[in-house]
Amino acid sequence: MTDDRPSASLPTVAVIIPVLNGADTIGEVLDDLAEQDYPDFTVYVVDNGSSDDTVAIAKGRGVVVLHEPIPGAAAARNRGLVETDSELVAFLDSDCTQSPDWLTAGVTALLDSEADLVGGQIDHRASHTLWAQYESLSYIRQRERISKQGVSATANLLLRRSVIDAIGPLEISLLSGEDDEFCLRARAAGLTLIYSPEAAVCRRASEGVLALWQRSVRAGRSSVRLRQLGVAGAGSGGTLWSRKRAYWQRVWSAPDITAGNRVGIILLNLLASVGEAYGRLYGARSA
Repeated sequence: MTDDRPSASLPTVAVIIPVLNGADTIGEVLDDLAEQDYPDFTVYVVDNGSSDDTVAIAKGRGVVVLHEPIPGAAAARNRGLVETDSELVAFLDSDCTQSPDWLTAGVTALLDSEADLVGGQIDHRASHTLWAQYESLSYIRQRERISKQGVSATANLLLRRSVIDAIGPLEISLLSGEDDEFCLRARAAGLTLIYSPEAAVCRRASEGVLALWQRSVRAGRSSVRLRQLGVAGAGSGGTLWSRKRAYWQRVWSAPDITAGNRVGIILLNLLASVGEAYGRLYGARSA
Protein backbone atom coordinates (compact mmCIF):
# COMPACT_ATOMS: atom_id res chain seq x y z
CA MET A 1 0.00 0.00 0.00
CA THR A 2 1.22 3.47 -0.82
CA ASP A 3 -0.02 6.88 0.30
CA ASP A 4 -0.19 9.47 -2.50
CA ARG A 5 0.34 12.39 -0.13
CA PRO A 6 3.72 14.13 -0.41
CA SER A 7 6.17 12.80 2.19
CA ALA A 8 6.57 16.26 3.69
CA SER A 9 2.85 16.40 4.47
CA LEU A 10 2.70 13.06 6.25
CA PRO A 11 2.64 13.13 10.07
CA THR A 12 5.55 11.88 12.14
CA VAL A 13 4.98 8.58 13.96
CA ALA A 14 6.43 7.14 17.16
CA VAL A 15 6.35 3.35 17.26
CA ILE A 16 6.42 2.31 20.93
CA ILE A 17 7.20 -1.31 21.85
CA PRO A 18 7.12 -2.45 25.49
CA VAL A 19 9.17 -5.58 26.12
CA LEU A 20 10.10 -7.96 28.91
CA ASN A 21 12.48 -10.82 28.09
CA GLY A 22 11.63 -10.69 24.40
CA ALA A 23 14.99 -11.77 22.99
CA ASP A 24 13.36 -14.54 20.95
CA THR A 25 11.12 -12.15 19.02
CA ILE A 26 12.28 -8.52 19.24
CA GLY A 27 14.99 -8.84 16.58
CA GLU A 28 12.56 -10.03 13.89
CA VAL A 29 10.04 -7.34 14.85
CA LEU A 30 12.68 -4.60 14.56
CA ASP A 31 13.97 -6.02 11.27
CA ASP A 32 10.44 -5.74 9.85
CA LEU A 33 10.20 -2.15 11.07
CA ALA A 34 13.45 -1.34 9.28
CA GLU A 35 11.73 -2.37 6.02
CA GLN A 36 8.66 -0.14 6.47
CA ASP A 37 7.88 2.08 3.48
CA TYR A 38 6.60 4.93 5.65
CA PRO A 39 9.02 7.88 5.43
CA ASP A 40 9.08 9.43 8.89
CA PHE A 41 8.92 7.36 12.07
CA THR A 42 11.01 6.61 15.15
CA VAL A 43 11.07 3.31 17.04
CA TYR A 44 11.18 3.28 20.83
CA VAL A 45 11.81 -0.02 22.58
CA VAL A 46 10.95 0.29 26.27
CA ASP A 47 12.57 -2.43 28.35
CA ASN A 48 10.59 -3.40 31.44
CA GLY A 49 13.34 -5.22 33.33
CA SER A 50 14.55 -7.91 30.95
CA SER A 51 17.15 -10.41 32.16
CA ASP A 52 17.91 -11.81 28.69
CA ASP A 53 19.56 -10.24 25.61
CA THR A 54 16.57 -8.03 24.71
CA VAL A 55 18.36 -4.72 25.30
CA ALA A 56 21.49 -5.75 23.43
CA ILE A 57 19.47 -6.92 20.44
CA ALA A 58 17.45 -3.68 20.34
CA LYS A 59 20.55 -1.50 20.63
CA GLY A 60 22.14 -3.50 17.83
CA ARG A 61 19.25 -2.52 15.56
CA GLY A 62 19.89 1.18 16.16
CA VAL A 63 16.52 2.06 17.70
CA VAL A 64 15.90 4.22 20.76
CA VAL A 65 16.07 2.03 23.87
CA LEU A 66 14.41 3.22 27.07
CA HIS A 67 14.04 1.64 30.50
CA GLU A 68 10.95 1.60 32.71
CA PRO A 69 11.27 0.09 36.23
CA ILE A 70 7.54 0.10 37.02
CA PRO A 71 6.18 -3.32 35.98
CA GLY A 72 3.59 -3.56 33.25
CA ALA A 73 3.09 -2.77 29.58
CA ALA A 74 1.05 0.33 30.45
CA ALA A 75 3.92 1.92 32.36
CA ALA A 76 6.35 0.99 29.59
CA ARG A 77 4.16 2.49 26.88
CA ASN A 78 3.71 5.64 28.96
CA ARG A 79 7.50 5.90 29.25
CA GLY A 80 7.68 5.97 25.47
CA LEU A 81 4.99 8.65 25.29
CA VAL A 82 7.06 10.94 27.52
CA GLU A 83 10.00 10.73 25.12
CA THR A 84 8.22 11.70 21.91
CA ASP A 85 6.28 14.60 20.49
CA SER A 86 5.36 12.82 17.25
CA GLU A 87 1.97 13.63 15.78
CA LEU A 88 0.91 9.97 15.75
CA VAL A 89 1.69 7.06 18.08
CA ALA A 90 1.74 3.40 17.07
CA PHE A 91 1.62 0.87 19.90
CA LEU A 92 3.10 -2.49 18.88
CA ASP A 93 3.86 -5.65 20.86
CA SER A 94 7.32 -7.17 20.90
CA ASP A 95 6.17 -10.37 19.16
CA CYS A 96 4.19 -8.76 16.31
CA THR A 97 5.81 -8.95 12.88
CA GLN A 98 4.61 -6.72 10.06
CA SER A 99 4.60 -6.39 6.29
CA PRO A 100 6.46 -3.38 4.80
CA ASP A 101 3.22 -1.40 4.33
CA TRP A 102 1.86 -1.91 7.88
CA LEU A 103 2.56 1.61 9.11
CA THR A 104 1.47 3.26 5.86
CA ALA A 105 -1.79 1.31 5.96
CA GLY A 106 -2.49 2.37 9.53
CA VAL A 107 -1.71 6.03 8.91
CA THR A 108 -3.81 6.03 5.73
CA ALA A 109 -6.77 4.51 7.58
CA LEU A 110 -6.45 7.13 10.31
CA LEU A 111 -6.15 10.12 7.98
CA ASP A 112 -8.75 9.04 5.42
CA SER A 113 -11.36 8.25 8.06
CA GLU A 114 -10.57 11.22 10.30
CA ALA A 115 -10.83 8.77 13.21
CA ASP A 116 -8.86 9.25 16.41
CA LEU A 117 -7.67 5.65 16.89
CA VAL A 118 -7.17 2.72 14.50
CA GLY A 119 -6.87 -0.89 15.61
CA GLY A 120 -5.21 -3.11 13.02
CA GLN A 121 -5.84 -6.78 12.38
CA ILE A 122 -3.89 -9.26 14.53
CA ASP A 123 -3.19 -12.67 13.01
CA HIS A 124 -1.52 -15.67 14.64
CA ARG A 125 1.47 -17.61 13.35
CA ALA A 126 1.41 -21.38 12.77
CA SER A 127 -2.38 -21.36 12.63
CA HIS A 128 -2.58 -25.17 12.41
CA THR A 129 -1.19 -25.74 15.91
CA LEU A 130 -3.35 -26.20 19.00
CA TRP A 131 -1.97 -23.09 20.70
CA ALA A 132 -2.42 -20.83 17.66
CA GLN A 133 -5.95 -22.10 17.12
CA TYR A 134 -6.76 -21.53 20.78
CA GLU A 135 -5.37 -17.98 20.63
CA SER A 136 -7.23 -17.12 17.42
CA LEU A 137 -10.53 -18.29 18.91
CA SER A 138 -9.99 -16.96 22.41
CA TYR A 139 -7.54 -14.07 22.54
CA ILE A 140 -7.23 -10.71 20.77
CA ARG A 141 -10.06 -11.15 18.28
CA GLN A 142 -9.38 -7.63 17.09
CA ARG A 143 -12.20 -7.08 14.59
CA GLU A 144 -14.81 -8.40 17.02
CA ARG A 145 -13.40 -6.40 19.92
CA ILE A 146 -13.56 -3.15 17.97
CA SER A 147 -16.95 -3.65 16.29
CA LYS A 148 -18.83 -5.15 19.24
CA GLN A 149 -17.01 -3.92 22.35
CA GLY A 150 -15.44 -0.68 21.20
CA VAL A 151 -11.92 -1.56 22.32
CA SER A 152 -8.67 -2.44 20.59
CA ALA A 153 -5.66 -4.38 21.78
CA THR A 154 -2.62 -2.14 22.14
CA ALA A 155 -0.65 -4.90 20.42
CA ASN A 156 -1.55 -3.03 17.21
CA LEU A 157 -3.07 0.38 17.84
CA LEU A 158 -2.38 3.68 16.06
CA LEU A 159 -3.65 6.95 17.50
CA ARG A 160 -3.33 10.68 17.25
CA ARG A 161 -1.21 12.39 19.87
CA SER A 162 -4.27 14.54 20.60
CA VAL A 163 -5.89 11.46 22.15
CA ILE A 164 -3.25 11.40 24.89
CA ASP A 165 -3.62 15.15 25.34
CA ALA A 166 -7.37 14.73 25.77
CA ILE A 167 -7.64 11.69 28.06
CA GLY A 168 -4.17 11.13 29.50
CA PRO A 169 -1.88 8.08 29.37
CA LEU A 170 -2.61 4.44 30.09
CA GLU A 171 -3.61 3.29 33.56
CA ILE A 172 -0.48 1.83 35.16
CA SER A 173 -2.35 0.09 38.01
CA LEU A 174 -3.61 -2.42 35.43
CA LEU A 175 -1.26 -5.25 34.46
CA SER A 176 -3.91 -6.58 32.05
CA GLY A 177 -6.88 -4.92 30.42
CA GLU A 178 -5.23 -1.51 30.28
CA ASP A 179 -6.07 -1.34 26.57
CA ASP A 180 -9.78 -1.88 27.33
CA GLU A 181 -9.78 0.89 29.92
CA PHE A 182 -7.87 3.26 27.64
CA CYS A 183 -10.17 2.73 24.64
CA LEU A 184 -13.35 2.98 26.71
CA ARG A 185 -12.04 6.19 28.25
CA ALA A 186 -11.38 7.53 24.75
CA ARG A 187 -14.88 6.64 23.61
CA ALA A 188 -16.39 8.27 26.69
CA ALA A 189 -14.58 11.45 25.66
CA GLY A 190 -16.27 11.30 22.25
CA LEU A 191 -13.26 9.97 20.33
CA THR A 192 -13.64 7.46 17.51
CA LEU A 193 -12.00 4.04 17.08
CA ILE A 194 -12.09 2.13 13.79
CA TYR A 195 -10.77 -1.21 12.54
CA SER A 196 -8.26 -1.63 9.70
CA PRO A 197 -7.78 -5.09 8.14
CA GLU A 198 -4.92 -3.75 6.01
CA ALA A 199 -2.78 -2.57 8.94
CA ALA A 200 -2.21 -6.17 10.01
CA VAL A 201 0.43 -7.74 12.20
CA CYS A 202 1.17 -11.37 12.97
CA ARG A 203 1.88 -12.41 16.55
CA ARG A 204 3.41 -15.54 17.98
CA ALA A 205 0.91 -17.59 19.95
CA SER A 206 1.82 -18.03 23.61
CA GLU A 207 2.57 -21.66 24.34
CA GLY A 208 2.54 -23.48 27.64
CA VAL A 209 0.09 -24.10 30.42
CA LEU A 210 2.06 -21.95 32.87
CA ALA A 211 2.02 -18.91 30.55
CA LEU A 212 -1.72 -19.32 30.00
CA TRP A 213 -2.36 -19.63 33.74
CA GLN A 214 -0.29 -16.54 34.57
CA ARG A 215 -1.99 -14.47 31.90
CA SER A 216 -5.43 -15.59 33.09
CA VAL A 217 -4.67 -14.77 36.72
CA ARG A 218 -3.48 -11.29 35.68
CA ALA A 219 -6.70 -10.79 33.73
CA GLY A 220 -8.78 -11.83 36.73
CA ARG A 221 -6.94 -9.51 39.09
CA SER A 222 -7.21 -6.65 36.64
CA SER A 223 -10.97 -7.17 36.25
CA VAL A 224 -11.30 -6.27 39.93
CA ARG A 225 -9.32 -3.09 39.37
CA LEU A 226 -11.37 -2.28 36.28
CA ARG A 227 -14.55 -2.43 38.35
CA GLN A 228 -12.93 -0.14 40.92
CA LEU A 229 -12.27 2.31 38.09
CA GLY A 230 -15.91 2.05 37.04
CA VAL A 231 -15.11 0.13 33.86
CA ALA A 232 -16.58 -3.22 32.82
CA GLY A 233 -14.00 -5.28 30.98
CA ALA A 234 -14.61 -5.95 27.30
CA GLY A 235 -16.59 -9.12 26.76
CA SER A 236 -18.15 -8.99 30.22
CA GLY A 237 -21.70 -8.61 28.94
CA GLY A 238 -24.26 -11.40 29.36
CA THR A 239 -24.24 -14.29 31.77
CA LEU A 240 -21.33 -16.65 32.24
CA TRP A 241 -23.41 -19.46 30.72
CA SER A 242 -24.32 -17.40 27.63
CA ARG A 243 -20.70 -16.41 27.07
CA LYS A 244 -19.46 -19.99 27.46
CA ARG A 245 -22.16 -21.33 25.16
CA ALA A 246 -21.27 -18.79 22.48
CA TYR A 247 -17.59 -19.68 22.84
CA TRP A 248 -18.20 -23.44 22.56
CA GLN A 249 -20.35 -22.88 19.48
CA ARG A 250 -17.55 -20.84 17.94
CA VAL A 251 -15.02 -23.58 18.63
CA TRP A 252 -17.15 -26.40 17.23
CA SER A 253 -18.15 -24.43 14.11
CA ALA A 254 -14.64 -23.20 13.29
CA PRO A 255 -13.26 -24.79 10.08
CA ASP A 256 -10.00 -26.74 9.66
CA ILE A 257 -9.64 -27.81 13.29
CA THR A 258 -9.30 -31.47 14.23
CA ALA A 259 -11.63 -33.02 16.79
CA GLY A 260 -8.70 -33.50 19.14
CA ASN A 261 -7.74 -29.84 18.91
CA ARG A 262 -11.34 -28.78 19.53
CA VAL A 263 -11.33 -30.74 22.78
CA GLY A 264 -7.92 -29.30 23.66
CA ILE A 265 -9.15 -25.74 23.02
CA ILE A 266 -12.15 -26.28 25.32
CA LEU A 267 -9.87 -27.62 28.06
CA LEU A 268 -7.47 -24.70 27.72
CA ASN A 269 -10.40 -22.30 27.92
CA LEU A 270 -11.62 -23.99 31.10
CA LEU A 271 -8.13 -23.65 32.59
CA ALA A 272 -8.11 -19.96 31.65
CA SER A 273 -11.52 -19.51 33.28
CA VAL A 274 -10.27 -21.08 36.51
CA GLY A 275 -7.20 -18.82 36.41
CA GLU A 276 -9.34 -15.73 35.94
CA ALA A 277 -11.62 -16.77 38.82
CA TYR A 278 -8.57 -17.28 41.04
CA GLY A 279 -7.24 -13.88 39.97
CA ARG A 280 -10.55 -12.19 40.80
CA LEU A 281 -10.60 -13.82 44.23
CA TYR A 282 -7.00 -12.80 44.91
CA GLY A 283 -7.64 -9.29 43.61
CA ALA A 284 -10.73 -8.84 45.76
CA ARG A 285 -8.88 -9.95 48.89
CA SER A 286 -5.99 -7.62 48.12
CA ALA A 287 -8.21 -4.61 47.39
